[in-house]
Amino acid sequence: MFSLLVALVTAVFTAVFDISATLGLIWLSPSMFMANLGSMAVGIVTAALLHLRPQWSKPLAWTAAGNTYVLFLIALYSMPGDELRYVWFFAHAGGTFLLLGSRAGWATIVVTEAIIIMSYVAGGIVLSENALATFCFGLAATGALYHCYNFRTAAFLRRIELGRRQLEYAASHDSLTGLLNRPAFMARSGRVLSEAGRSPVSLLFIDVDRFKSVNDRHGHKGGDETLVAVAATIAGSVRVTDSVARIGGEEIVVLLPDTGAADAFAMAEHLRARIETACPIIAGDRLSVTASIGWATTGSAAPSIETLLTDADEAMYRAKQSGRNRVEPRPAAGVIELAGQRRDVDASPGLQPAFSEITDQKTAVSS
Repeated sequence: MFSLLVALVTAVFTAVFDISATLGLIWLSPSMFMANLGSMAVGIVTAALLHLRPQWSKPLAWTAAGNTYVLFLIALYSMPGDELRYVWFFAHAGGTFLLLGSRAGWATIVVTEAIIIMSYVAGGIVLSENALATFCFGLAATGALYHCYNFRTAAFLRRIELGRRQLEYAASHDSLTGLLNRPAFMARSGRVLSEAGRSPVSLLFIDVDRFKSVNDRHGHKGGDETLVAVAATIAGSVRVTDSVARIGGEEIVVLLPDTGAADAFAMAEHLRARIETACPIIAGDRLSVTASIGWATTGSAAPSIETLLTDADEAMYRAKQSGRNRVEPRPAAGVIELAGQRRDVDASPGLQPAFSEITDQKTAVSS
């Protein structure tokens, strides 16, 4: 947008100067008059391209800056009667700092001062020594001010970006456990299911057993610490492609893309065992924490995430009713019934390869 503004302002100002000269209001040398026409044409074309091809903004910004710089150099040598023509270089330096950044701005200042000094030495321009010093120091001071402005602006923009990322994280993550929250999980799960095609997707519904007794004994702070420990155990035991979320209270869900029934059961059993052996220390006491896990897997017709959640939730309640610290599947046709095999999972030759495959893919965590 700023590049477009510079191009348009250049076109307008050069047109105003030439019109004023044509009306006899000011005097312009023939070379300056033609330079204004050329600069106006370049400004119009640059503005049009910036509007039509915004992806070209960087090279067109250099074009806009170069166009005005050449114009001011022509004015320097073709308008000796204009004692204030040097002022244009101050405006150009500031515009370059804003348009192209501090490096380009300082480069412009160095080149300009070198040209002015060499022209003074060669007799191409007439200036007193004091005027030359004032110009050079004044241009350098202008650069320093714009450099500070750019620095503060960049710092401000970084703070804005950091705040935006923090807000984005807070909007999608649970403040206690750092897991995804329910809205973010539902959105991500919807995308996973829509992209799954014929690949199975499984969902684990995990509920900490007897969590109320933990709160009663250790208070809400102890309950929070227990949830954080359980969440960390789960998050550190799944694959990078899996999604873990706290959807309410002590309920945590895990979405397993490209995971069939056998692998889902193996992962659920693995998480149950990890939670059971975690034994977090709360208020100096080492707690024995267990969890009941229900799981569901998509069939040939992929259900909605709400349906999958409901099925896994019902399976979790079956695990609670069956004695807690268990893994239960949803009771549905076409799904492998694995309930009651929790204690035999390691010895089952049919399930061992699936479990090994999952443990190979998950993040390694020391026991």
